[in-house]
Amino acid sequence: MLSSRFRLICILGSLIYSTHVGASLNPSNLAMIAGVPSSGPPDIRIRIKRDLKKINISGMDISREVIPNKRKDAFSGRGSFRFNCDQIKSVLSRKQLAHKMPLLLAAFESPTGLIGLGNEKFRGKLLVLTAPERESCDVINQTDMESYIGSLLAQEMNKTWPIEALKAQAEAARTYAYSHMMNPSGKSEDQFFDLENSEKH
Repeated sequence: MLSSRFRLICILGSLIYSTHVGASLNPSNLAMIAGVPSSGPPDIRIRIKRDLKKINISGMDISREVIPNKRKDAFSGRGSFRFNCDQIKSVLSRKQLAHKMPLLLAAFESPTGLIGLGNEKFRGKLLVLTAPERESCDVINQTDMESYIGSLLAQEMNKTWPIEALKAQAEAARTYAYSHMMNPSGKSEDQFFDLENSEKH
C-alpha cells in the first residue's frame, strides 16, 4: 500500500501535468523550464560519500583532471587511484586553507561510462572535493538525469510492482531533483552538488 506522502506526491504530479500550459512535463520540457539546452536532460550532481579518510577510485582507461594544478592525464588499461584524505590539509596552501568553502580537487571519468569507488560502481564522473574541515574528502557523482533516476528506482522500488507505480515514482523523483537543481539551498557546502545520496533527499 502506498504511503499517504507518496500518494500526495503523485496527486501533485498529476495536477502539474494537467495545469501546465498545454505541455506535459517530460524531461526535455523540464530541461527547458530549468534553462538548460533542449538537446537532452542536464547532468545532476549527487554527493555519494562524505567525510572519507581514504578513497580508492578504479576503472578502465581513466582520465583524471587535477583541478588545482589544471592538469589532465589519461591512463590506458585498468587503473586505480588512491587518496589519503586525512593528509590533504598538509598539502594545501595557506590561501586554500583560508577558503571557507570546499575545494574541488579532482575529476575522474572513463569511456566505459563506469567508475569504481571502493566496491561500488557509478555512471558518469566522480568528483573529489575537500570536506569543510579539510581533513577528509567528499565524493560527488555527476551523471545524466535518466541514469540517476534508473539507479534510484532500483533502490527504492521493487521491480515486480505495477509499471504505473514505477512511472509515478520516476516522475516524482525527477521533479524533486529538478526542483533542487533550479532552487539551490544557498548553503556553501552544497555548491558542488544538487542532492545527497541519503534520507535527507
